[in-house]
Amino acid sequence: MMIFFKEDDLSLIKCHSVMQSFENHDGVLLKAYIIGDFFYLVTRPSIRNLPKEHEPIFFNSQDVSKEHSSSILNNACGVPNIENLGIDRALIRRVIDALRTRLRLELMGVDFVIPSNAERKQHLAVVDVNVFPDYSCVPNFHFHLENLVRGMLDLSKPPLPAPVFDAGV
Repeated sequence: MMIFFKEDDLSLIKCHSVMQSFENHDGVLLKAYIIGDFFYLVTRPSIRNLPKEHEPIFFNSQDVSKEHSSSILNNACGVPNIENLGIDRALIRRVIDALRTRLRLELMGVDFVIPSNAERKQHLAVVDVNVFPDYSCVPNFHFHLENLVRGMLDLSKPPLPAPVFDAGV
């Protein structure tokens, strides 16, 4: 991937490309894992805020936005817990519901950023939608997937299973 800050830098592009604007977003990526009506949120590192006069940046997105990424493009202080971001979950719900309806998808991942200059609770930008992402971080994924299938087949849904603790045996 590349980030350009000046129009003159566009001459560096040598192949067909997709362009998207870059918003400073305090180096935090918010990921939503959607399974029907249920969604699970996590934070991931992203590109730190950069000045408008910055030189072009060339990078592999896998190096900056995975759970344990440690890149010179990330914030040195790390990523805050989701509870400390003051996120408006109702706003996220509305965006997810609109995407589910418009895209006709029940299983997807959505990447959001919260622009730095925005009041945190009121602005989101959708930067990526992934069809059937890796759900390994979602607690009780199989339960939620089963409920989605049961709901689509008009079958009753079982209660959420109790957590299982390792007794150290």
